[in-house]
Amino acid sequence: MITTLRASEERTPMTHTNRSAQPEALPIRIQFTTNWGVATGEGSRGIVNSTVETDAKGYPLVRATVLTGIMREQAEVVARALDGGGEPDGAGRDEAAQQWQTFVAGLFGSRGRAAGGSGEDAAPSEGTTARLLIFGDAKIDKDREDSNQKCTTEAVSISIDPETGSVKNDFFRTIERATANTLTSTVDFMAVDHAGNPIEWTEEQQQAVRFVLSLAATLVRGIGSDRSAGDGECTVLVGEHSDEVQQRQWCKKKMEEYLSASSEEREKKWPPHLPEASQDLKAAPLIETQRDATHGHDTASAGFVEIPLTLKLCSPVVSYEVPMSNEVRTLDFLRGTTLLPWVHSRLRAAMPDSEIVRDAAVNGDLFVSDALFMAKAPGSPSSGEDTPVVGLPAPLCLSRSKAAGDDADHVLNRLRTAPAKKDGGIPEAHVPLRGGFIFHSGAEAPISFGAPSTVGRQSNAHNAVTGATANAQLFLVRALAAEQDFGATVIMSARLQQELSSLDLSAVLSGEARLGTRKLSGTYGQVTCQAGAVREVPRHPDYWSKPDSDHEDGPWEDDNTTTLWCASDLLVRSASLGHGGSVEDILRALQDAGAEVDRVEEPRPNTPEDELFRVSIRHRRVDSWSGGGDGADGQPRPTRVAVQAGSVLRVKLAPEADKDQVTEALAKIAATGLGDLRAQGYGRILVGHPLLREERITITQPPNEAPAGTEASADTEDCADSEAVEGSVEA
Repeated sequence: MITTLRASEERTPMTHTNRSAQPEALPIRIQFTTNWGVATGEGSRGIVNSTVETDAKGYPLVRATVLTGIMREQAEVVARALDGGGEPDGAGRDEAAQQWQTFVAGLFGSRGRAAGGSGEDAAPSEGTTARLLIFGDAKIDKDREDSNQKCTTEAVSISIDPETGSVKNDFFRTIERATANTLTSTVDFMAVDHAGNPIEWTEEQQQAVRFVLSLAATLVRGIGSDRSAGDGECTVLVGEHSDEVQQRQWCKKKMEEYLSASSEEREKKWPPHLPEASQDLKAAPLIETQRDATHGHDTASAGFVEIPLTLKLCSPVVSYEVPMSNEVRTLDFLRGTTLLPWVHSRLRAAMPDSEIVRDAAVNGDLFVSDALFMAKAPGSPSSGEDTPVVGLPAPLCLSRSKAAGDDADHVLNRLRTAPAKKDGGIPEAHVPLRGGFIFHSGAEAPISFGAPSTVGRQSNAHNAVTGATANAQLFLVRALAAEQDFGATVIMSARLQQELSSLDLSAVLSGEARLGTRKLSGTYGQVTCQAGAVREVPRHPDYWSKPDSDHEDGPWEDDNTTTLWCASDLLVRSASLGHGGSVEDILRALQDAGAEVDRVEEPRPNTPEDELFRVSIRHRRVDSWSGGGDGADGQPRPTRVAVQAGSVLRVKLAPEADKDQVTEALAKIAATGLGDLRAQGYGRILVGHPLLREERITITQPPNEAPAGTEASADTEDCADSEAVEGSVEA
């Protein structure tokens, strides 16, 4: 049962007013007149010592983080001028005298938060704001189908000894530079705030944004590294201006109108006020006790439907992982915690007046799984076709020969067998598989093993006054590489599906999204979601039945034992309702869900069964932040300890337990999960999967692995302790 409270006794009906249409993105063009380059901080052995940033097709570009930093710095100069030249700290000046500075700070966000927060969907802390403008990567504006286009060149560099005036030894360098080109980008207006409420932009506010950005663009004279040597000279055009002259004339005209206008006219025509989020879709507190749709033991998963969701990464995506030192790390999957707000907001936008849709996540009507890596796994011998398959976290009970290394063509299931013994009774050395995904397209198809590719980007902040890099501001951001596919599943109850019956759910849940940490930077988090057809959740998992057979084996083996395989992280509570994760905690959660099972007892020592695993569990730290809403300040919540995906546990039917009832309970767990935060993708369990009944599993690599290797590149980003970014680092 789920008990929810509210302050008043009557539920306030939801209202929905007509909102203004989402403003169109502002186009930006960068016209370089000299060679230029945003350096990556890495070289290519035997070719060049320093390379430039390129897109997926190999064309040079200016990262959104670099463009944002440059425009922010000049916009702050413009704002101080419009406010009468006051100091940026506002000492001795009232708030009214800093309206434009406040306006620009709100557009670009508070320093240290502009990239999207520390954790997943973290709300702005007290005294800070999240950005309202999102810049995109600036890419070359030319026909990309011509493979003969040469967009880069090489330059040589030497170092002169100041004492002798001669060339220093071993200081000859070859540097890659981009040739003069025109790049295009866009500035998007934020459509919703961190709490999912729509942001309403008036026409006057849009004009004020264009006014500030156009003035700021006229102050930008160079982008990239080696500007002191003449590289990177450019003109930045905001809007539909054809050239710099037309933009300057437009800015001159607007400035004359602004300076000649009275205070009242300025306030009306150029309001330096930030847009406010509409409260139409704000979640109202609940009053009555409502029944979780997944409770009860009458059926396993009757009345649930599922919608497959395919996510194509259009840019690198950072799936939040606990940072280590100056490294921003990423998981190898996207949590349902990230996907659920996007899915729920799309449904609420489609039916804003529905209370069932509003309360779907808390009432057990809506579940969103983690998005796991997809690859084309080899098909069955009969079909002979490779099919896209969503990976499953590699079970921790699998191990491979240490001598064979990564070239091993098979792995052992330590639940069923032990490594072979050599002469003298010494077992063969094995190492466990502790990461990656298994891809299995069918009972007869071969099994492949792989993991998504990641990229690493080294970033730093620059001091706008000196042009040098800021001290102690170097960090590395790791992200899931672009051009990869991930698969998730949206599960709805029959009640929610009936409420949404008038909608085309495949169309509603398809579109572009920004997901993950640093999603507002413009460089990370751009994803295209494509929803499949709605289908019923089977009463029992499909893998309980053999192909081409009407007979269902169920999860049980001959001795009434089965295997639980965590397909996602699992959150369970201890006996004192604290953070748990032990085997006893898992068994207690199973019993609370109606599955009366016990742990398979340990075998007697010095027997063949003594070498087999019964449990293979690892734990993972899970951090989160308080979300938006009244009183929320973006502070971290207590750290949770989760049973890591891939953990396995052998269990048996409890004495005097009803086998049919336990089977139904396990089927329900397989459909909607176990433990806490199931709506966010936690607690997905595979019960009695036939793969873990095999002793030896032959594996192959996916034929279409993502781009191999971990790349390293460098850019610059907003920094709380230094001026806005202007350029990039060469290492």
